[in-house]
Amino acid sequence: MNYPPQQPGQPGPHGWGQGGPGPQPHQPYSRPPGGPPPKKKTGLVVGLSLAAVAVVGGVIALVLVLSGGDDDTQQAEGSGGDAATVEQSEAPPESGAASDESAPATDDTALLEELADKTVEALNTQDGDLAREVSCNPETVNTDGAASGIRFERDGPPEVVGPDEAHIPITASDGTQSDSGAFSAKKLDGRWCNDGMVQQ
Repeated sequence: MNYPPQQPGQPGPHGWGQGGPGPQPHQPYSRPPGGPPPKKKTGLVVGLSLAAVAVVGGVIALVLVLSGGDDDTQQAEGSGGDAATVEQSEAPPESGAASDESAPATDDTALLEELADKTVEALNTQDGDLAREVSCNPETVNTDGAASGIRFERDGPPEVVGPDEAHIPITASDGTQSDSGAFSAKKLDGRWCNDGMVQQ
């Protein structure tokens, strides 16, 4: 079977147009020939990843500033009695009241609330003097390199976990990301002080 010769652009024997000289139509939803390639988002992903690392690093730096370093650099508990700010009042025990070693006294609850507020204030204002005042180890507090732009808030009331130990829950946020943690509070020589981050 012979077909007559076709002109460019006319339908062929099967109804399909034959390609010829001139511009060719492009497929729908495809990029036009010779156009720029689609932009990659590698730079954006890398930038956001670096920003997240910087935020986490800033939180860790501020935590170390307030807590006075890690466990290897902290001194023994009994060696810094004058470092704590919150002093327990010497109230006589009530007679006939049952004592529970893990339940805080009313005075302890108020003192822990005060310590929690001062801890958050020291972090938010990057106040080295206040950080040393609330720290169990004030000689190790260093505010150099503290990150700015991070906001700390209390994340609930202090939780007493032992007769002389409590946890102060906090949240740190840079406006786009947030992270939760807790500071350890210890009672040394009748005073509550911040003993660094709770190790998990």
